[in-house]
Amino acid sequence: MVALTVITGHQAGKVALVGNMPAFELVKELRNETFAVNEHAQRSLAKGAGKESTNELLQSGRVEIQPRMKSLVKFLKRMIRKLESDDSTEGFFGTIQFVVPESFKGATLSTINSIGEGLPTNVHDALNSLGNRAKLGVMRLNPQLGEVALHIGDGQGRSFAFHSLEQLVKNEINKLKKAIKKKEKEGKSAHDEESLLGEATHELERIRKFLSETDIGFICYAASVEKDGRIVGLPIEAERRLYIEGNALNSQASKEEVLKYESYSPVVLLLADVRTTHEWMAPECIEEDSKNISGSSTKLFTLSALTQAFSFSVIGDNKPLKIDETDFEEVEQHEEFVSAFWDQVTSAFGTTWIPDPAQTPTERLDYLKGARGQRRNVTFQAIFLMALGRLCYQMGMQAKWDPHHIVLEKIKKLTPVDDEFDAWQDGEWNQRWVNSMMKQVVDSKTGDPDGYSFNNTRENIEATCRELARMIDFVIDPQPAMKKPEAVAEPA
Repeated sequence: MVALTVITGHQAGKVALVGNMPAFELVKELRNETFAVNEHAQRSLAKGAGKESTNELLQSGRVEIQPRMKSLVKFLKRMIRKLESDDSTEGFFGTIQFVVPESFKGATLSTINSIGEGLPTNVHDALNSLGNRAKLGVMRLNPQLGEVALHIGDGQGRSFAFHSLEQLVKNEINKLKKAIKKKEKEGKSAHDEESLLGEATHELERIRKFLSETDIGFICYAASVEKDGRIVGLPIEAERRLYIEGNALNSQASKEEVLKYESYSPVVLLLADVRTTHEWMAPECIEEDSKNISGSSTKLFTLSALTQAFSFSVIGDNKPLKIDETDFEEVEQHEEFVSAFWDQVTSAFGTTWIPDPAQTPTERLDYLKGARGQRRNVTFQAIFLMALGRLCYQMGMQAKWDPHHIVLEKIKKLTPVDDEFDAWQDGEWNQRWVNSMMKQVVDSKTGDPDGYSFNNTRENIEATCRELARMIDFVIDPQPAMKKPEAVAEPA
C-alpha cells in the first residue's frame, strides 16, 4: 500500500493530483515496480533498434551504464557536494508526471469535503484557501504483486537517476567485499580494498541522507474519481500524448537558444558575473538584440560574439548551450583563471575599446568609424575576441588553471603600441593580420583584386590565436584546433 497526500485539481477534463514525496520513496517504489515506465507509450533510456525498456534495464542492472544515466548521476553527486558546502543555487529537479493507467483498479482517493468546527485558525484558513474545486486528500495505491500502479509520463531520467545514484555505490561496496574475502582466503593483505570500502560506505551514507532529505514534486493524472473514491485511469493514447506534449515543449525550448542571462548554461551564468566588472562588456557597449553591428552603432561587439569568445575561454568551444555534466565541473575548475585572464585583457585593451568614458555619443561613433573603417583595427573584430578566448583556454591548460600563474602576465605584452593592430597602415595592408584574419576581395565587375575583408571562420580564429601567442612568446601545445570541429564564428 502506498499513501500519498495530494491536492486535487483539474486540467483539460482530467483529474490532476498534486503532491510531494521523498526521493527515497520514489526509489523504493521503482524497485518494487509500483511505479514504472510504459514502454508502449514512450522511449526507454537505451538507444538504438531493439532497445530494452527502462524497466528491463532496471531489472537487469544495466540502467546504470546508460550514457544519459551516467551524466545524471554525475550531476546528482555534484549537487550533494554543493549542499554540503551550503550552496543551494543549483539542483532544480522539477516535477515528475505520473499517470494512473486505465488497467489499474487499485487506486482510491479520500478527501476532506468539509471544514469541521473547532479547527485551529491556521488549519481552517489552509483548507478554506483551496476553494470549492480543489480538495485536500490522500491517494492510496494498492497494487497486487507485480502490478504497476503508476506510469511515469515525464521524468523517467530523474526518477531512475536517484535509484542509480545509490545502486552504483552499493555495487561498488559488494565488489570490494568480494575482493577482500578473496584476498583473505589467499592470505594476502586487503588494506587498499578496506580503505576503499570505508570511503564507499561513507559515500553511501551521504547519498542516503540526500535521498531522505530531498522531496520530489509530482502531478498524477487520471480520467476521473468516482463517488466512492475509486480513481479511474487514463488509456494508453493519453499516456502517449503526455509524453509527446512534454517532449515537444522541450524540443521547442532547445531551438530557442537565446544567449541571454536567463540561460541555464553555467558558461553564460559565469559570463553574467564577469560582465559586471568590465566596462567594455556592459550592456551599453554590447549589442544584445542583433547578431550584427551597423555602421552607425556605438556598440563594440555583439552579445553573440562576446558569448562565443567567453565560451572558448572556459570550455574550449563556442557552444555554451550544448553542454553536458562534465562542462559544469569544468566551469567550476576554470572560472578563477578565466576571470583573471579577462582582467588582463581589459588592462591591455580597455583604453583602446573605450579611450574616454566621457565621450559623447557622436564622439564615440566618430572614434569607432575611424578604428573600424579607416584603419581596420583588428581588436574591434569578433574574430579577434574569439581568438583571445582560444588563447585563454590554451593558457589555462598549460597553467593547470591556476589563477595566479605567471603565464597570465604575458597578456600585458599585447597592450597596443602605435598602430600595430591596424590592418591598414599608411596605404598598405599589414600582412600579419591579412594572413591570419582576412580574405581577398575581388571586384565583381572587373574580377580584379580589390583589397581584403575580415573572414570569420574556424581556421581564422585558430590562426589569429596562434599569431597572438607568437606576439607574447607563448608556445601553444600541438593539439586539435577546437573541441568541436563544426564550431564557426558568427559575424560581428
